[in-house]
Amino acid sequence: MRNLHLAVVVALALALAVLPTAPAAAQTVRVIADGSSVFFDQPPIVTGGRVLIPLRGVFEQLGAFVQWNRANNTILATRLGTEVQLTIGSRIAFVNGSQVALDVPAMVVAGRTLVPLRFVSEAMGAHVQWDPASRTVFVTSSGAAQPIPPRVIQPPPAPRQALIQGTVFRVDAANSRLFVQQGDQMHTIIVTADTAITGPAGSISLSQLRLGDAVSVTVDTQGRAVLIRATTAAQPSGDVRITSVTHNAQAPLRVGDTLTVRMRGTPGGQASFTIEGITGTIPMTERQNGMYVGRYTIGAPFSVQNARIFVTLNVGGQIASALAPVSISVIGSAGAAVAILSPAPGASVGTPVVVRGLASPGAQVVVRVDYRGTVLLFPVSGSYGEVTTTADASGNWRVSIQPSLRIPNATLTITVRAVDPLGREATPATVQVTQG
Repeated sequence: MRNLHLAVVVALALALAVLPTAPAAAQTVRVIADGSSVFFDQPPIVTGGRVLIPLRGVFEQLGAFVQWNRANNTILATRLGTEVQLTIGSRIAFVNGSQVALDVPAMVVAGRTLVPLRFVSEAMGAHVQWDPASRTVFVTSSGAAQPIPPRVIQPPPAPRQALIQGTVFRVDAANSRLFVQQGDQMHTIIVTADTAITGPAGSISLSQLRLGDAVSVTVDTQGRAVLIRATTAAQPSGDVRITSVTHNAQAPLRVGDTLTVRMRGTPGGQASFTIEGITGTIPMTERQNGMYVGRYTIGAPFSVQNARIFVTLNVGGQIASALAPVSISVIGSAGAAVAILSPAPGASVGTPVVVRGLASPGAQVVVRVDYRGTVLLFPVSGSYGEVTTTADASGNWRVSIQPSLRIPNATLTITVRAVDPLGREATPATVQVTQG
């Protein structure tokens, strides 16, 4: 029996010897951040030779923005562009996405989340000193603390489609193309076998669309129509006629040259012309009975081959259109060139940001969109990225950029660079618009 009692005593002693000890309470540990004492409802502790303090307190006094995700036990502290992420009980932390090993993990004590003071402070650029005599931790920030705005929660990305609302300018059923005029812009829409076309009475074909029809066209990033909806049918053309279209371009035009377009048709109307890929709508004046004249001076240094000229005549709401029999070419520069046709300076743009322009045929075009605005009273700036495309044989190019954020009334700077097939760089073109 005596041996049995001795065995029990020894077993209890061994069991107590291997029980884990709780972190040493550091009732006397003081923390001074930037000269000011920091007080905690849960005193700091010392474990494994490391001081752990409550999540908030020091970091917020240093100007860090601290977030606690209860769902996955994750702490996120951000200061001056540095982001530190820790997980309760894990010896792995992340600093700006890079993995770092910890001597002591973050832990929960008495219902409070405690994190390693030295690691988090130094990771965010602060200097930490430990005075063992007074059991005091001195934390000095490396610069003036700045409040960090909360992360902007991004909405789900919008479908990569755009809506064009305008009027039918021309129907080219043979080549599956629809030309839609929207304000001063002319859009060339690619119609495919998958394009759905509807009119007021139901489904229709491309050839059933008429000049002047009001249409809403949903297009993808390649300019291909997903849905064409004709909402208002135009009046029959009646007796409105265009009998001839001529112009003065006998050779390729250069910067400073003036193109004069003449049209004969029904008198008493309003006329205009458009140069494909170069201009919006240019008004024409009726100089004589039924003779309409309009002019356009080449101003931007770009090159375009075989651009078509469209003319429109509106008499009392009845519309006729025609195509000049001879196309024109523009040689705006001996070197590479690039120009932005849309959006116009100061315009409000939606999502995605669609940019269209001209460059030397075959040139590689790089379009970049930068933003500058305000979120929750904090200034923000950055880039939505850049997209590369190639100008077609006529020098036309078009890109679509999906913003990663929606910042109402932000200023967007669109910068376009181009390199022609000979390796010559064009002078960059820029335009500033507003994010709607």
